[in-house]
Amino acid sequence: MSRPTLAGTLWPESPGARAAANLRAAISRLPRPQGRHLVRSAGARMELAGDLHVDLHHAEHLIEKSSGTTTSTPESWRSDLLPFWDEDWVLLERERYRQARLHALERLGEQLRSQRRFGEAMQAALAALSGEPLRESAHRLAIEVHLTEGNAAEALRQYDLYRRLLRSELGIAPSTALRQLVRPLLERPED
Repeated sequence: MSRPTLAGTLWPESPGARAAANLRAAISRLPRPQGRHLVRSAGARMELAGDLHVDLHHAEHLIEKSSGTTTSTPESWRSDLLPFWDEDWVLLERERYRQARLHALERLGEQLRSQRRFGEAMQAALAALSGEPLRESAHRLAIEVHLTEGNAAEALRQYDLYRRLLRSELGIAPSTALRQLVRPLLERPED
């Protein structure tokens, strides 16, 4: 990418000279692990060093192939993209990646649940919940894992946790579909 384009992308509200100065300052403060340069400059063009591996690219690759081959929750799926940045260009990319990551975690959890690998399935559900505590599909997955495993009390506990969280945060109730999932447990007659 050209220096002016990169500077304008990273600092869109700064005048060209200020954005260029910000870019120079940012590049000068980049770490140099083991003496390696992370960015290469060729005249007016900038690029990442050829031997640099970007964890986002690796995570996205794992998400793409998670339709059946991934069998555990990759560490790179546990956090958001550039969590402390608030520039507009980062916000959209962060949300795109977050949604892809959450869907992949839920898909992985479903696969593991169907393989009766309940501990790993629950870890995938909990990883999705740590990414978005109000996400009903992740709570549903956790409840379904408990139900498939035969842990009715745990399923009800998860449902109640979600119900209380929704009420306190948004003032709403879980969906009808989720209530239907646990209704048989609530209506069981005592022996």
